[in-house]
Amino acid sequence: MAAAEKLFTQWTRLYAEVLTAMAGQTAVVTPVTPGAAVVEPISWWGQAFSLEPDELIWIGSSADDSSAIGKISLAGAGLNDPTPEDIEGTFRELLGQALSGLSQEIGKLLKREVSCAKGGPTNSPVEGLSFLFQVGIAGKTLGPITIQFSEKLISSIDSIRTTPPVAAIAPQLGRTVDARNSIELLLDVELPVRVSFGKAIMPLKDVLKLTTGSIVELNRSVNEPVDILVNNCVIARGEVVVVDGNYGVRLNQIVSRQDRIKTVS
Repeated sequence: MAAAEKLFTQWTRLYAEVLTAMAGQTAVVTPVTPGAAVVEPISWWGQAFSLEPDELIWIGSSADDSSAIGKISLAGAGLNDPTPEDIEGTFRELLGQALSGLSQEIGKLLKREVSCAKGGPTNSPVEGLSFLFQVGIAGKTLGPITIQFSEKLISSIDSIRTTPPVAAIAPQLGRTVDARNSIELLLDVELPVRVSFGKAIMPLKDVLKLTTGSIVELNRSVNEPVDILVNNCVIARGEVVVVDGNYGVRLNQIVSRQDRIKTVS
């Protein structure tokens, strides 16, 4: 239980920091007394890590709450008439950034490097330790939202490290983050960086015919810039270069905040 309390403490901090940065205004994340009812209907996001398959975390929220958080974040980027896809993508970006930060905290507890693996919508989890929290932002109180840690994840952490008593952690659970300083709080969060040369859509029958030497044509010409993605979001475009025998990318364009949100996958 001590490990779960520790992770929940870190989660409230990360969630507040990321939402503050995205929305451009202060977010307050506050724990909710255990036993409070969760607003239905609820949707779940399951997040795996570079750990055992059953060492997972789930985030559950009502459709109204996730939509409101997405809209507030988009309004901070100057998008006041977003599409449902924009709203959903922005909420997922928020979860992705906060969970990436939490994976670093899990790594510290396990004394090894941990990163986010595959995540996506899922059914309601059947086991684990749950915590509820509310989000205060833009004059609204949203939630309760649920975060649930699998018993296997908590057991693995508890077997390696003894955490401080719950009483020492509890006073830190409520988090208020100043929007002016939130970026500095995120500077140590590690995020995956990828370079995309293009995409191709092929029928399964053609995929099965691929052999050594086969050529797959991408949807981008050699003169077009490549995309640089951070946490599945396009942040810049550039040209491929070679530096001391290694591939590199020279940045030619930084994507605007509005366009970054539209590219979230």
